[in-house]
Amino acid sequence: MSDESADEVDKKIAPYLEYFAGRSNLMFSYHFCVLEFKDDEDFRRDASEGDRIWMLKTIQNACLHTSLMALRDLEDFFTPRTRSSKPDDLKASDFGMDDALGFLAEEERKWINKLIAHTTQHGAAKVGYSWDLLELISKAVAQCDAFLEWMKENYSLEHLDTWIAAAGTQAKTKAILRAIQRESKRQRPDA
Repeated sequence: MSDESADEVDKKIAPYLEYFAGRSNLMFSYHFCVLEFKDDEDFRRDASEGDRIWMLKTIQNACLHTSLMALRDLEDFFTPRTRSSKPDDLKASDFGMDDALGFLAEEERKWINKLIAHTTQHGAAKVGYSWDLLELISKAVAQCDAFLEWMKENYSLEHLDTWIAAAGTQAKTKAILRAIQRESKRQRPDA
């Protein structure tokens, strides 16, 4: 670390970690949407059947896009800083972690970029593309867990706010994933 006191480091690092927590929660947006509206008859109907149904489909698509962009954002966060990184990008390496924790396969990132992040001809051709979102989120949560475990090991209880933010975020993220996995399993006809 540096010559800064534990309190000074804590005041600087804890808000960044809390920001990371808020950003990482966005990966669950799609599942939160589906869970919130699962009992709503309009949510399962065809969008052409009415304005409210179309609005719900738009919300669902926005949440899917938010989840996928959050996954790409996490991938960027877990990629160590390089000369081409923007100075204001927040990276796990800014906390002192040297390991790369990327989790998206090259093809997964490519399709998030082509179909979600940018308006492309590929996007027009692949309307209705099917994402294995639970798989992508599971991979991201595993890397979040590794990062947060590293934070707890490398920022001792002297950095209480940072340690608490890491432990709380870790527990909450894993609990949300377990709840989503349980719900997904419950809704499968073969379960």
